[in-house]
Formats: sequence, C-alpha cells, structure tokens
Amino acid sequence: MLEPWLARRIKMYHLAYSVSNLKTEIEKFRQKRGKIMVPPTPAVAFGGREISFILLPTMMLIELIEL
Repeated sequence: MLEPWLARRIKMYHLAYSVSNLKTEIEKFRQKRGKIMVPPTPAVAFGGREISFILLPTMMLIELIEL
C-alpha cells in the first residue's frame, strides 16, 4: 500500500487524528471525495478502538482514531 509514496521518495504520507465520532468524520471526508481504504476496524494498537484510513484526492492518507 505504501509503494506509490516510497517510489516517489515521499517521507510524509499520512496524518492521524483522534475523533469522537468515527462515522461522522468518515462521511465528511467522503463528501470531499475521500476514498475509504480501510473501513472502521478495531485496532490492537489503540486498545480495540476503531480506526479507519481514508485516501484524499491529493494522495494524502488520513487515519481516524475513535476516542
């Protein structure tokens, strides 16, 4: 999944945000043409809290972490 960024020697490829309502925030990004790469999924690294990855048209990957 990271190959396109690495091939272009991009160092920063994603930002993570803590959000209080994951579904609401996903919908906001979808309205801005964001593509869901990973649907809401429990994350071991965050104690089972749900996360989601969204790819923006600019190729920036956004990680949303539900509080």
